[in-house]
Amino acid sequence: MKMILSLLLCSAFIGTAQAQTPTPTQVQAKPYLDIQEIKTPKGLSVWFVQDKNIPVMTLKFSLKGGAQLDPPGKEGTAELLSALFDEGAGKRDAETFQNVMDEYGIKIGFSATRDSFNGNLKTTTQHRDMADELFDDALNRPQFTDEAVARMKAALLSSLRFQRMDPNWLANKKLFETLFAGQAYARPVEGTPETLPKLTAGDLRGEKDTLFCRQRLKIAIVGALEKQEVIDTADLFFGNWPECKTPVVDAPQIIKNAGKDIHVPWDGAQSVVVMAQPGIARQDKDWWAARILDFALGGGEFSSRLMEEVRVKRGLTYGVSSGIAPYDRAPLWLVQAGVDPAKTDEAISVIKKIWGEVSANGLTDEEIKQAKDYLIGSLPLALTSTDAIASVLLQLQE
Repeated sequence: MKMILSLLLCSAFIGTAQAQTPTPTQVQAKPYLDIQEIKTPKGLSVWFVQDKNIPVMTLKFSLKGGAQLDPPGKEGTAELLSALFDEGAGKRDAETFQNVMDEYGIKIGFSATRDSFNGNLKTTTQHRDMADELFDDALNRPQFTDEAVARMKAALLSSLRFQRMDPNWLANKKLFETLFAGQAYARPVEGTPETLPKLTAGDLRGEKDTLFCRQRLKIAIVGALEKQEVIDTADLFFGNWPECKTPVVDAPQIIKNAGKDIHVPWDGAQSVVVMAQPGIARQDKDWWAARILDFALGGGEFSSRLMEEVRVKRGLTYGVSSGIAPYDRAPLWLVQAGVDPAKTDEAISVIKKIWGEVSANGLTDEEIKQAKDYLIGSLPLALTSTDAIASVLLQLQE
């Protein structure tokens, strides 16, 4: 049977739940995090939370721009770049570098998104000297040997072939191509079978030179360190970075094809439905009102309206959820569902109906209370590790 993979681009904007003024008790409540903003002698700004409960430190950084800075025709450059920093750096080849990481239990990783290039380091304080040496080499003296570049291109191409058998990946790829046709967000972060083989070590060095500069940089450090150790660490890794040669682009991406339905043939056990409309930025004064609204619509999984109406009452979907994606240049509000292929059109109709009802009538008092209770209660659980806290510090800075 020929299955259908469906995408819906909604043009109506959902109104947000009304934000409430905090009470004096809420305003004066003790903060969950004692965040220090530290300025280093080399002119860097670091957000730091000291945590001496366990002898661990985590550093995370982000660089604004990410994969949208890939040159046209060289999509996948940032993704390939993220895979190569631990594939030989300084005087260590790839095997030696990774063996040392394993021996000392040091975690180093990098990733690329549409909006940012990200890196992280996690180590016990006992092995900080070795971790600092490895991370400094990875950031500032990567080798980008021909052998490593060829090997990681092969790995990414293999991953791409696997992704192209995933209906969720295909649906989201088609969604972005349609929403942002002709713009940076339409281009695939992971590259294509045509662009990846053409990339060279020179392309990687060029993108690194564009990305790795001061004005794009945000740094977060969490763990069992003193202030001077934070300063020394940041200046070691980032203190000699240059000023940026190219401006950070903030111009909005224009959402196109509003109101359009797209059906893509797919042979598989289920259809995938993806819906999108303009979203809301993190900086918007109604961000938390929107989070409350989204939780009740579909972000709360089994407690959400979409799950109740689409799955529980009608049995049209294996799962349905919503979420706000606050992309820097075009925030989106998304709904995604896995649907019985025979019931795809009915599921789309019901989702549209529920979405429209929430838009027109808002939420009930009970839905608002449940969403607030969940969001407030989940906050401490999101701050239970140095990794999680460092991620929050980056989000707050951005």
